[in-house]
Amino acid sequence: MTCIIHIKNNKTGEVRKHFSKYKFSEFIWSEGNDSCDCNRHQYFEQSLDNDDEFQEHPCGDTEYSVVDVTDENGERDEEMKIFLGIE
Repeated sequence: MTCIIHIKNNKTGEVRKHFSKYKFSEFIWSEGNDSCDCNRHQYFEQSLDNDDEFQEHPCGDTEYSVVDVTDENGERDEEMKIFLGIE
């Protein structure tokens, strides 16, 4: 199931959509590989559909935030709601 991750560049405030072909996992986005700025930066840049070369980006957890996540129909399952802090 495809999920749509809305990633915010905290410096500029710009939000872009990352279309993941995988089922959403709260753990991966909060503690796993996709919680790191280095990976979120790549998803943020790839959202422009450009063919630019991979660019290194330092690890961290302050430059990019996930501000929303939905399935391809715009709906959220329980795991998505927990991640976003929605009851």
